Amino acid sequence: MLKFKILFILLFITITAKSQETIKKTEYAVRDFCVSKDTIYYIEHRDIHVENTDTKVESSFFIGGYGLEMFNLNSNEIITTSNELVQNVSSFRFYQKNANEVKEVYYYKKGRTIDFLKIPDKNIFAFSSTDKKITFINFDNRPIFKKEVEINLNSYSRKLIFKNNNLYFITDLGDIYKYDLSNNKKELLYKANEILTDFYVDEQTIIYTTISGKISKINLKNNKLQTLNINRNFIVNVLYSNNKLICGSWKGDIFVIDINKFKITKELKYHNSTVLKILNYKDNVFYSSSIDKTIKKWYLN
Repeated sequence: MLKFKILFILLFITITAKSQETIKKTEYAVRDFCVSKDTIYYIEHRDIHVENTDTKVESSFFIGGYGLEMFNLNSNEIITTSNELVQNVSSFRFYQKNANEVKEVYYYKKGRTIDFLKIPDKNIFAFSSTDKKITFINFDNRPIFKKEVEINLNSYSRKLIFKNNNLYFITDLGDIYKYDLSNNKKELLYKANEILTDFYVDEQTIIYTTISGKISKINLKNNKLQTLNINRNFIVNVLYSNNKLICGSWKGDIFVIDINKFKITKELKYHNSTVLKILNYKDNVFYSSSIDKTIKKWYLN
C-alpha cells in the first residue's frame, strides 16, 4: 500500500511538472508581458526587460513610472503605458527593440491610466483614466500626438475591448457600453448593477465577471441570463481561446469555462496569488504572470 502511494505521488509530480513550468522569477510582480519566438518582453516595476528564453541573456530599459501594459506595434516596436510618480500623470512610450531604447513619449496630465489598448490597423491608442474619461490619441505624426476622441464617463472604466470598429467598455457602476467609432455614438448594452472586473463580448453574447464572485452570461438576442458563482474568490481577468474563457482569479486559481455549455470545466492551481495576465501563445500553450512574482508557461490539455 505504501509503495502504491509513493508511485502515485511520483506520477502526480511528473504530470504537474509537464503541465506547467516557471520560466521567470522576478523581484516585482509583472503586470504585462509578451512572448515572441525565443524572447520574452515584460514590464517589471519601472523597466522593460528583454530576455532570450534559450540563452537567458537579458537586457532592460527604463520606462519612467510604474509600468502597466504593453502592445506590440510591429516586429521592432512596443508601446507601453505607465503611471508616473507625479500625481495624475500617465506616460506612453514607444520602445525600439533593435536599438533597445525609447524613441518618443506622450504624457497625459489629467489622470492616471486604468486600462489601455492599441486600435488594430490604425496608429491610434485608447486609454481610460482616473479623470473618468476614455481618450483616443493619434500617433501618425509622432512626436506630434493628436487627440481624436474623448468620451466622458460617470465612473471609472477598468476594461476596454475593441472589435469591428467598436469600443466596448465597462464601468464601476456595472454598465456595459458600446461606442461606435464610425458615428461617435455611445450605446448602453447592459446594466449589471455591481462592480465589474472584466468581460468578453461577441455579436450576441456578453460574459462579465463581478467583484462578488459571479460569472454571468447574457444573450443579447433574448436577454437570457446565466450565472456561475465562485466561492470566496473572484475573476480578475479573462481571455477567449477556442470557444473557452480562460479566467485568472484574485486568489491565483485559473478557471476554464466552456462558453457554449457555460460551465467550469477545469480549475488550475498554477499560482498562489492574484493572476495579473494570461497570454495565449499558440495551440494550447499559455503564459501567465502573478503577484506571486512568477511568469509561468503551461498547457491547457
